Amino acid sequence: MATLFYRYSRLSMLAVILLTIAGIGALFTLGRQEDPSLTERFGVIVTPFPGASAERVEALITDPIEDSIRELPEVDEVASTSRSGVSLIHINIRDDLSPTEVDQAWTQIREQVDAVRPVLPAGAGSPDVQRSYLGAATLVVALSWTMDGDPNLAILSRLASDLEDSIRNLSGTDQTRIFGDVNEEIRVLADPDALAALGLTIDDLARRVAGADAKTPAGELRGENANLNVEIRGEFETLDRIRTVPVIEIENGDFVRLGDIAEIERGIQTPASAMAFFNSERTVFVAGYLQAELRVDQWTQSARGVITDFAASNPGIQVEVVFSQSDYVESRLNGLSLNLGYSALIVFAVLFLLMGWRAALIVGSALPLTVLFVLFLIRLYDEPLHQMSVTGLVVALGLLI
Repeated sequence: MATLFYRYSRLSMLAVILLTIAGIGALFTLGRQEDPSLTERFGVIVTPFPGASAERVEALITDPIEDSIRELPEVDEVASTSRSGVSLIHINIRDDLSPTEVDQAWTQIREQVDAVRPVLPAGAGSPDVQRSYLGAATLVVALSWTMDGDPNLAILSRLASDLEDSIRNLSGTDQTRIFGDVNEEIRVLADPDALAALGLTIDDLARRVAGADAKTPAGELRGENANLNVEIRGEFETLDRIRTVPVIEIENGDFVRLGDIAEIERGIQTPASAMAFFNSERTVFVAGYLQAELRVDQWTQSARGVITDFAASNPGIQVEVVFSQSDYVESRLNGLSLNLGYSALIVFAVLFLLMGWRAALIVGSALPLTVLFVLFLIRLYDEPLHQMSVTGLVVALGLLI
């Protein structure tokens, strides 16, 4: 058995050919990414309780949720922080659980939190279970204002949302995020003298404006075959619609409308919760994250096509890719190929001088065949190529030499 391949040369050639084909096929089908995929074992439960002191938050929010979470054997560590108006509970799931078991653990954590919700005090917000995403962005795009005047962040935020939707719809996209966007709001600047003349306060005006924004069904029309909801048109869609809101009735059936006593304008919330800058200018970033075990170069090529089409349809906005993980992955794979080529060449040259061409050919071919076999095994275990596996290949190559 030990001399099987020596006695049957055709079997040796067949094994070499099959190994070469398997390794090359694995190289073109393996997933490629910068960092290894990590299981999301960490998370936080955020529960708002506006107006409550830290002591009340701990007694009424943190302790019940924390006691319920500690009942799960999958949870390794629980640490909590109670502040005025908010409860933060950090969770760490056991390291010995598989990714599938970790997903099941997060489902059980949400069920435990849902079981505690009925006992939470009135006024407390709904607990939000957030898993900590550990992956790096695959592609980051910056949207910058190129027209005259200050950057219109509201328009940039809307365009960023459109670009995010396009990237999210790409096959292989895990998730997307926007950085530096702003929230728009409509401000009603009432004249205090006009309100006083009408005998109204700011609270009265706010209630009447809120009551005029029709969003709920006004009733139900029931029939023998179907029931239909009846809605009143009048939802706030434009600034002109808000200006026509009746505030108070005066003589002869006329009304004082909101536009008569207040200025209505559209703006952004200030202060901003987060800001993003690119080349010292306010901008908005859109980041895309690739699913694990996929080829980052193929996904990036598709994403760049979407970005190019988006930039062509918005000529007044500068759309620029500021980070692409595919460049780093390609650089590492090129480095591996270069190291492999130099190693095989050096080994072949040394053995050719010392032992002749036959020994040089046999031993020199062992290097690429070994790498191809390793790539086949990586594909067999359904693992991607990343900086850790490529570094391991380079180290193993040096040991083999």
